Amino acid sequence: RSTFDETNVFSASFTFQSPFGKGGMGSNKYVRGIAGGWSLNGIVQLSTGLPYEVQASNSIPNVCACNTERANLVGNPNSGNLGVNTTWFNVGAYANPAPYTFGNNPRNSLRGDWGRNVDLSLFRQFHIGLGDTRYFEFRAEGFNIFNNVVFNNPDSNLADTNVGRVTGQNNTPRQLQ
Repeated sequence: RSTFDETNVFSASFTFQSPFGKGGMGSNKYVRGIAGGWSLNGIVQLSTGLPYEVQASNSIPNVCACNTERANLVGNPNSGNLGVNTTWFNVGAYANPAPYTFGNNPRNSLRGDWGRNVDLSLFRQFHIGLGDTRYFEFRAEGFNIFNNVVFNNPDSNLADTNVGRVTGQNNTPRQLQ
């Protein structure tokens, strides 16, 4: 697996126009004036997490100036008390390989947190006696509107004190404008 492999990616956009307005539903001019002319747009994005691998403490094979090497897989990486507050994978399932050998852990065998995001915009044009070509526009936009947290891949170096722990966020928090 490649380091940037996102096996499944879903992206969809939509636009919803208020049915109240010129030529639309509702004959009451007050209903048309309040509920007419609004538009709601959105983008929904979902994706699988990015792959990563657990690395040994240092350059055990001693074949180059590289200071990273895949660890040995000695147990089930998906067993135990896993979660964001503890560890993302079973740290005890990995060990440093013997001196002058390569680790047997498959390349990028684990996946990080899956991506999810919803962006929305709401706007309306106000024609106030200026004709159809000139108007005022109200616009409100929200990015990551549900404030979903997508975690970074966990620290995957056996030599680090935070091995197996997630220490950051991979997306931006909600933004409104």
